[in-house]
Amino acid sequence: MNSVAIITVASQGIGRSTSVRLARDFSAIVLATRNASALREVAETVKTTGAVPLVCDLDLSKIESADLMYC
Repeated sequence: MNSVAIITVASQGIGRSTSVRLARDFSAIVLATRNASALREVAETVKTTGAVPLVCDLDLSKIESADLMYC
């Protein structure tokens, strides 16, 4: 079964831990946050679980950034 999880603030703390944990159960993980360099590190960890990470460098405190989630 193909499934996707979307994690915001995925580069640190609870968001990072949640991303890695959910990657075990989902076939793809959308990682979104403002810190692109830290997000790439999380993406590499997600890959080791077999899930496919999609990195979205976004600032979700700005409403217009939500439109970019259609990446």
